[in-house]
Amino acid sequence: MYGERYQHYWKSTSSWYEYAGKTYRSKSNMQTTEYYYGNSVTYDDITRTYSIVNAKKYLWSSDYRSLKGKYTCFSNTEKVCTQISYIERVYSESAGYISMLSG
Repeated sequence: MYGERYQHYWKSTSSWYEYAGKTYRSKSNMQTTEYYYGNSVTYDDITRTYSIVNAKKYLWSSDYRSLKGKYTCFSNTEKVCTQISYIERVYSESAGYISMLSG
């Protein structure tokens, strides 16, 4: 992860804003979706993917207070991804996060 470029993003239940790229994507019902989260990740240089260590599913609406400082692929099926996100700020319906791209 050294020498990687980190970008700050804002994710909301109704949408997420990628300030770095100045793009807007619609993302609804985050609070009712379970995603995998974990306290740490590993990186595989061969497959260029991040793996969430000891990944566990959490429901945002009931668990969001405990998700600050965790990593996620923002997926309810995948624990391995090419872009991993670190949860920096949490609110009842939204999250501030930093994304790390493989490479």
